[in-house]
Amino acid sequence: MLFEGQAQGIVEWDMTGQHNVANALVTLAAARHVGVVPAMGIAALSAFKSVKRRMEKVADVNGITIYDDFAHHPTAIATTLDGLRKRVGDAPIIAIVEPRSNSMKLGAHRDGLPQSVNDADQVVWYAPANLGWDLPAIAALCTVRRRCVIPSTASSSTSSTWPSPVRMWWS
Repeated sequence: MLFEGQAQGIVEWDMTGQHNVANALVTLAAARHVGVVPAMGIAALSAFKSVKRRMEKVADVNGITIYDDFAHHPTAIATTLDGLRKRVGDAPIIAIVEPRSNSMKLGAHRDGLPQSVNDADQVVWYAPANLGWDLPAIAALCTVRRRCVIPSTASSSTSSTWPSPVRMWWS
């Protein structure tokens, strides 16, 4: 971290993404404003462990790492995948997206979803039962080469567009 052109220290943490870097810098600036010296702020950030469901590493099995992240809108999905891509380089990323927040279920962010997953190599779209819009149609606009939609097993207002609940399709 630099302050007025002088190196203050290095924050070493597991966080990814520009949004986390920006949040950390604002935190350090606010802390300095109230008298916290940069070294103390850097130490605190280095000790910070992320909150649950924010790029939370939940398993590492046979060389496959599984993260859970509750990105609740397309910008958050894109930022999270960008940070993960920068962390893993060319390693494959399979994103599983479930429009689960209230605003997502209402379709407020549906138009931004196809582009939000561009940093993934494969995308699995899961349609919850009470989704009020056509997820397969939106997923079809996604440019990620390998993608599939998994319908909910429960009925929904768009159930006529879903294949059998046990079937998924890759396009």
